[in-house]
Amino acid sequence: MARLVPRRLAPDEQATLVEHLSELRHRLVLCLVALMPAFALTYAFHRTLIGWLKDLLPAGTKLVTLGVTEPFTTSVKVSFYGAIGLVLPVLLWQAWAFFAPRAS
Repeated sequence: MARLVPRRLAPDEQATLVEHLSELRHRLVLCLVALMPAFALTYAFHRTLIGWLKDLLPAGTKLVTLGVTEPFTTSVKVSFYGAIGLVLPVLLWQAWAFFAPRAS
């Protein structure tokens, strides 16, 4: 049966390649689980986020749409970047936990 959390190693013990890959998979899943609700939240407010970005443009700047799907993809991209901004502490913590040496 698969473990939900990686096992703790003794100070003189080394992990196998499979254990490293399992831990990496575990941490990536945690990052995705954190990112999904944040994306849903930011997509719900994508008009507000795009409005804030429009306010940063110089006065009189006209936005141009070059494709049929560009308004939708822009909304998705802005929402995705906003979600990454929200969960950045979780992402950095998971990266640190994967790369940092473990204390006993």
